Amino acid sequence: MSKLIETMSSAIGALREALAVKKLNEIPSNHSPNFAPVLDPALRTGLEAILCPAGASLDQHETTQ
Repeated sequence: MSKLIETMSSAIGALREALAVKKLNEIPSNHSPNFAPVLDPALRTGLEAILCPAGASLDQHETTQ
């Protein structure tokens, strides 16, 4: 089971397969050379997860005149 894990759906598929044959330790972890997420959706999702709460908290200032 030395497949590359590129997307969340392929990760879930690999998890189901590994659980079915009881080889969970063969799924590549995030520090494995076989763990290779596709850069664009992974980076975009991570940046949105970090920046959305920061943007919301920065937008909570009161305007007084």
